[in-house]
Amino acid sequence: MTLRYAAEKNPSVVSECITAVGELCTALLTAAQGMMVTGRYLVKPDEIVTLRYPREKFAILKNYRGRLVNAMPRCIMCRLCEKACPTNCISMDGETGADKKNIIHYFNIDMTICLYCGLCTEACPDTTKDKVTGDKCLTMQGGYEYSSDRKEALGFFFKASDQELAQGRKIAEERAAKAAAEKAAAAAAAAAAKAKAAVASSAPVIEVQKP
Repeated sequence: MTLRYAAEKNPSVVSECITAVGELCTALLTAAQGMMVTGRYLVKPDEIVTLRYPREKFAILKNYRGRLVNAMPRCIMCRLCEKACPTNCISMDGETGADKKNIIHYFNIDMTICLYCGLCTEACPDTTKDKVTGDKCLTMQGGYEYSSDRKEALGFFFKASDQELAQGRKIAEERAAKAAAEKAAAAAAAAAAKAKAAVASSAPVIEVQKP
């Protein structure tokens, strides 16, 4: 009697009641579907749902984008990764060796502003100063357990030691000396060939008459 009276006075009340009942039925149906998924895993105890971390861990894929790691001995400081980074989280510095090639001093990565996009690893070349092709020096490894409550702990600093710098300078000098020796040898060979050609062109031509 009251609902009929309310419907006569305000017809929108009935539509609101129907809408509310429909939403309630939808909520109950969604909850039932979710519980069906839970019940299916409940009767299958052998199926892996969660792991007992940290005693158990999922296998990490090869292309997983984890923390950035730079192999300093292979780095040629081309700055391609620094230019490709959209957030400028990579910084580096170095010097120019005797062979006019860079010798890296340090390579810093601020993971607090890293997007984990992998553009820096794509830009990194796989060829060293000696033109040896191999693994790239900048890679994203599968480690994910480096969280910290300190911002400083999320910055990774790769610095060349004094011994590595001395070795790099020595290798640069040896490479420069080898290049200079090869250039001098090529110049000497070219001069010898030029002199031989000049002697051959200035030699008198002897004509032999047939009897």
